[in-house]
Amino acid sequence: MRRNWVSVTAIAALSLVPGQIAAADDSQTLLPQSIADVVEAARPAFVNIRVKGIVSPAAGQAAFKEPHMTEFVGSGVIVDPTGVIFTNNHVVDNAYELNVTLSDGSIAPARLLGKSRVLDIALIKIDVARPLPVTRVGDSDRVRVGDRVFAMGNPLGLAGTVTSGIVSAVNREVGDTPYNYIQTDAPVNHGNSGGPLFNMRGEVIGINQQIYSGTTDGGSIGLGFAMPVRDLLFLVEQIRDHGRPRFGAIGLLVQSLTPNMADELQLPDSSGAIVADVVPGSPAEAAGMKIGEVIKSYNDIKIQSHRELIRAIVEYPIGKTVQLGVWSAGTMKTVSMQVREFEQNFWQSYESNTLQEPQFSKISDFGMELSEISPELRKEHSISPKFAGPVVSKVVKEGAADNANFSAGDVMQKVGLAEVKTVADFSRLLAEARDRGARDVLVLVGTASGNRWRTLPLKL
Repeated sequence: MRRNWVSVTAIAALSLVPGQIAAADDSQTLLPQSIADVVEAARPAFVNIRVKGIVSPAAGQAAFKEPHMTEFVGSGVIVDPTGVIFTNNHVVDNAYELNVTLSDGSIAPARLLGKSRVLDIALIKIDVARPLPVTRVGDSDRVRVGDRVFAMGNPLGLAGTVTSGIVSAVNREVGDTPYNYIQTDAPVNHGNSGGPLFNMRGEVIGINQQIYSGTTDGGSIGLGFAMPVRDLLFLVEQIRDHGRPRFGAIGLLVQSLTPNMADELQLPDSSGAIVADVVPGSPAEAAGMKIGEVIKSYNDIKIQSHRELIRAIVEYPIGKTVQLGVWSAGTMKTVSMQVREFEQNFWQSYESNTLQEPQFSKISDFGMELSEISPELRKEHSISPKFAGPVVSKVVKEGAADNANFSAGDVMQKVGLAEVKTVADFSRLLAEARDRGARDVLVLVGTASGNRWRTLPLKL
């Protein structure tokens, strides 16, 4: 747009459960001249998230061999009045400090309750002295191509941005992900991740999670993908009841049947999932499933693709028996097997409220390099003769220095009110400020447009 005091307490209180999904109305109305009333009704459950974190050097930034401080932005939606918020894992994955801005402008620190990199989901929590508004939930299974939608997010740090469009596709497969996404042309960008996608009744139908972009800066080209809220409800219910998602499994590796496969196997149509492998010791092996068989249905419900089967088994009650309609060597048969729990645990819970904050120890922590001023640097960056301090020679994109608007060619003149003449002066003055407990430090910078005061974080 990658702590759990809650596995039994806060999560047990989650009020967002499938039984409370509001039935969607099939009637379609003409788009009004303004959707301001719907937006205002939906806004209170939306939050902006600002993340401070540590990231490893990106490819092509070999000059910075160590992790550096940075800031990220993202979005979220309140799913419980106690302050539990849903967002994406990639929003909080490298975080050691989280701050949430509510719709009224108030800011609250948040703590991480749990996350899953594989599922790209996370739950965080804020503690405020009042119950918070919870989002209204629609039925993502009834979303249709052409339905009008709007998104709320924090794109590129522009908090509370609303964009609108239509549903471009449903059940969209995007890479190696566990969801069938809702595709929308409502503009979403970096920072929209974790934010809600609403229908025209102000009900959440999806959580914006991915974009596809052909531009070098990763900007929106009208291809956004939202995780259906039905999947969110299932995951929240699992975490509420078990402290983590529990998935069903039968021990089959399957893929969608293609028309060419169907022709080769002499099947009348290409619906279903073909078995590519059977896990030894699994329920499927015990039931006699074979590679090359085609699963056409489960419990008499016809399936079109392998994802439909996977989703059905993942959400199937563990310990219960499922009946598969299987095409095998030209005949149909029914195969029964007991669903067991998938052995891998995709959820990571957190018990501590905060992580130890990293502190400034060297200039590269900020994602920049300083050099003593020289005739070569003066010429390269057109530095005015009146500036004589150390020069910023490199800046890592999205590092702390970049976020504070430092650029190559900037000249350090003062830290606070103390003059800076060398790189050693700059490091010493920042260390002194850090040691006396300062969180940030003022730096006077000489730029091509004149002097500018900027702030560097000593503890992000």
